Amino acid sequence: MGSRLRKLKKIYGSKNLYDEKSISVIGRLTDNIIDQLPVFYGNAIRQHSNSVKSMRNAVWTIYFRMRSTDNEPLHSFCPAGERSWCKHNQAVSKGTTESFHHKTSLPPAVMDAIKPIFNALSHPE
Repeated sequence: MGSRLRKLKKIYGSKNLYDEKSISVIGRLTDNIIDQLPVFYGNAIRQHSNSVKSMRNAVWTIYFRMRSTDNEPLHSFCPAGERSWCKHNQAVSKGTTESFHHKTSLPPAVMDAIKPIFNALSHPE
């Protein structure tokens, strides 16, 4: 995943995405994010090696959590309930979503640009 993300960042270079901003400026696809995503991806693969379906769901959980915002929460792949590791779904079950705020999300234009990588790496074959 890391090499694909770095290659994508290099391909886009200084070109702007459809939101008229570069893919690699602060708050977008930075080297720090590129270093984090493969760790999350590797954990998803290792923790769900017993089922291709649960592995794919875990990979898409990463994508949607990175895209999720306060205005558009995308936590349908996350486990529900107060005991969930997903802080948003914990807040939903406790009825405290008004005090929950997403800390890290990438803009839709960046997420749309990296979505083909998630498609390829979550394909069952």
